[in-house]
This record gives sequence, C-alpha cells and structure tokens, in this order.
Amino acid sequence: MGKISLVLFALIVLILNGRAQDNIAKARWNSENIIIDGNDWEWPKPLSFHDDKAGIQYAIRNDYKKIYIIFKCDDERKIQKMISVGWSVNLSSNDMLKKMNATIIFPGMKRKIAGQNVDANLLVKAYLSEIKAPLTMGFHSDQKNLVLNNWDQSDDRINVAIGVDNLQNTIYEIAIPFRDLQAENSFQPNELISLNVIINAMNLQSMGGGPSGGQGGMGRGQSAGMPHGGAGENSSSGRSGLFERVLFKQQFILSKK
Repeated sequence: MGKISLVLFALIVLILNGRAQDNIAKARWNSENIIIDGNDWEWPKPLSFHDDKAGIQYAIRNDYKKIYIIFKCDDERKIQKMISVGWSVNLSSNDMLKKMNATIIFPGMKRKIAGQNVDANLLVKAYLSEIKAPLTMGFHSDQKNLVLNNWDQSDDRINVAIGVDNLQNTIYEIAIPFRDLQAENSFQPNELISLNVIINAMNLQSMGGGPSGGQGGMGRGQSAGMPHGGAGENSSSGRSGLFERVLFKQQFILSKK
C-alpha cells in the first residue's frame, strides 16, 4: 500500500505540474520594428491572448533589450470603464535572486464625458489632454512619471502610448527595457514572469458619464488570461464586469532569436 500511495502521489504531482505549465505562455521574438505610438500595425493578428471579462486582447513580445506589450479593448462600455476609473499593469517575478515587482498605473479621468455612446477618439483625446503621464512603481530608472505618446523611442526609455484604430478599438502599447526591471539586466530566455492586470470598478456616477477619478492599485490577478479560442468568462450580457474590479494574470517566459 505504501508503494501504491507513492506512485499515486507522483502521478498527481505530474498531472498538476502539467496543468500549471499549460497556462505558461511564451513571449514571441520581436522581429518587427515596433514603434510605441498607440497603433497595432506591427503586431501580428490576431493578438495572442484575451480576457473576456475585461474585454481585452493582448500580446507579449521581447528582444534582447525590451519587453513589448499591447492591449486592445474592443468593447465600448469597457473602453469607457478603463479611461474613466483607471487600470494598472504589473510585471513580477518570485525568483529569489532576481525578484521584481514593477507597475504602471493609468489614473482615471476626473473630467466627466457626457453621453453613453462616445467616440473612442474623443475619449482618448480627452484622456491625453488631462492625463499627461501614467504613474510608475518598482522600476530601476528615474522615469517616475512617463510621458504618454512620447516620440523618443531610445533603448533606455520606458515608452507608453495610447491610440484608437479604425474600428474604434482602444490600443495601449508599452515597451520596458530589461534594465528597468532588474538592475543587473540578466534576464534569461526561460525566465518566468507574471503579467498582472487590474481594471478598477465603475460606480453609478461614472456610468452616468463621468468618473470619480480613481486610480489603479496592483495585486496578483485571479482570472488567467486565456489563449485565443480558449474558454474565458462570458461578459456579453448587459453590464457584466463594469461594476466590479476585474483582475487577470498571464505567466510567460521570454523568447530568444
């Protein structure tokens, strides 16, 4: 019985480990010259992952110097939610030798935008006029406040841009140098990194056309980002997810050329 129990235990560990590995994605190698300008022209379609409850598609790429992330929101109500009450994106690692926990916070707008069917271009234009810079925590550089849609694409800068495509989808692009995440810049291709996203909850005031100006905190996500075609949580009914805080997480490893 003792030997049988050990065999069963070993099988259970193997099964659980296999399931955990299934949720670990691999960042694609960045063979394109990605410009952080709020457009998705350089990104292969469809994007690699989506989270239904957040209404977000996203993808992750890397080269020898940077991690590149794109988020695309194609749900009108959820676009207004992200802009109105704010959201956050976090990169973390539990490696004891190379621990990191870096966050970019997109504050919500204090200005009220009247109406429910607001053009996404107008929303983004209003956001850029009020919010000049997202906030940062945990990075090694002195870029405490980033400049949105900055045309300086040099290798030593964190770049963040927001735009709208011709289908009224909102695009967020981010590029982060490895040296901003770990001072020694010693990332390896098999390094395990967690992407964690939080989108703040709307309230009745913000649904009426204006936010309360909340700003996103960051924690570990609870709902995993699913690969395209995966079974995510259905958010198509009514206002599902608008009045609750949405969290999702995707673990990934870096790619090499």
